[in-house]
Amino acid sequence: MFRITKEDEPQLYGTFYRKYREFVWSDRQLNALKQHRDTIFHLLDNVISKDGFIGTNALLTMESLNVREGIPIVLDQLDKKENNDLYTLLMLLMRKGDYAKFKKTTIYEEIYGPESHIRSAIDNSQENRDLIRNMAKSFFEQNDK
Repeated sequence: MFRITKEDEPQLYGTFYRKYREFVWSDRQLNALKQHRDTIFHLLDNVISKDGFIGTNALLTMESLNVREGIPIVLDQLDKKENNDLYTLLMLLMRKGDYAKFKKTTIYEEIYGPESHIRSAIDNSQENRDLIRNMAKSFFEQNDK
């Protein structure tokens, strides 16, 4: 597996590719997950509550299923412990949800714009983390109605 170096740590990436290249759902697996999306999300919620953190499999499943209803769970986990991958998940959910406010930010332009690439990243600054959190919360509230 690809290792994250000290130089990578201050970055927030727009994709999980850098760490989880080997992890890919087959079409059959993805279709089964999508068919049972509500059940899978309920199970993920239970596992996260029990374990107290969002593990790699849960993280990638949430992204694959585009579970924006999981945003409060992610935000709750970020309140407990900072985790760059959770910010990546929030950005991916907003991107997949075609969230217009997010698409107008410099963050979006830097990591998903026409000049972006697989390792595009932004600084892991408090300002960027706060913006991502606030936008994700707003995105969830808008879609929760």
